Amino acid sequence: MHHRKPNRLHDYDYAQSGYYFVTLCTQNRIHYFGGIRNGIICVNQLGSIALRQWEWLTQQYDYVRTRL
Repeated sequence: MHHRKPNRLHDYDYAQSGYYFVTLCTQNRIHYFGGIRNGIICVNQLGSIALRQWEWLTQQYDYVRTRL
């Protein structure tokens, strides 16, 4: 089994307010969610689902602010 390096700081409280960056990387870097054309994000059907869920975060949690 492959063991991954921990991606969290050991003594950091992730419950505190702050800026967090989220990066999605798919297996083999396949563009499952769409692509970027002429500097514009163009989502496909899966990308549309992911985008709706991303936007849902701000509706579900009043303390969350998102940007693309």
